[in-house]
Amino acid sequence: MDITSTGDVRIVIQDPPMASNAPAPALGINGLHVHSGDLYFTNSELGTFTRMRLNIQGRRVSQAGATQVLGVVQPSGGEYDDFVIDHKGRAWVTTHPATLTLLYETDNGTWAQETAAGDAEGNSTVFIQPTSAAFGRRSLAEEDIL
Repeated sequence: MDITSTGDVRIVIQDPPMASNAPAPALGINGLHVHSGDLYFTNSELGTFTRMRLNIQGRRVSQAGATQVLGVVQPSGGEYDDFVIDHKGRAWVTTHPATLTLLYETDNGTWAQETAAGDAEGNSTVFIQPTSAAFGRRSLAEEDIL
């Protein structure tokens, strides 16, 4: 049986980079995805994009090492929201108030980020309060369409 049948829930992983460090209604984790066995998440309050290595054995999941902050919201402000990871392992993060931020691993193993679209100052007419991103799923031709 699964959680949708039983309603049983439990905390599997709890780590300080997941918390908001502010009173409610502050957001902690906003976007959360597993890619290639790693857990990636944004924390809107902390302004971070983080990766956590996972140990997955059947239905058992545990943390396999320290978390790694891969990106921090630029000084111009904004908040990371949800994201999608492409087939090259790059993260496309919707960032309030009006930006799409690209985070990617460089040749030396560090992570870089850049504004992919929109305007970090909130003046964009392309992205207004973006909340999520996805790639096409119906065919291989659509896997590069954001």
